[in-house]
Amino acid sequence: MSVVTKVTRLVEGFDLTPGQVAELRAINSLYYTRLAAHQSASGDSGAELEHLVVGRVRAMLAPDQQILFDHELAALRLDESRDGASMERHS
Repeated sequence: MSVVTKVTRLVEGFDLTPGQVAELRAINSLYYTRLAAHQSASGDSGAELEHLVVGRVRAMLAPDQQILFDHELAALRLDESRDGASMERHS
């Protein structure tokens, strides 16, 4: 499952503004564009793309949404670490 799919699922229950929805679509497009470039050349690594996506999604959220996002992201990472998968930490 792609990082974009994961973070999109994390914000599904949020009451996003039209601007936030547009930004989420832009992040989605950015991710797949960079992923395609990475596959055909040495571009962003998967970890760098994950970091970029998580950071951009978090930045578009209101402060109260960020708190919930951080909580949900931490739970996702815990589940993934139990399953042997990982999602890079954002700063």
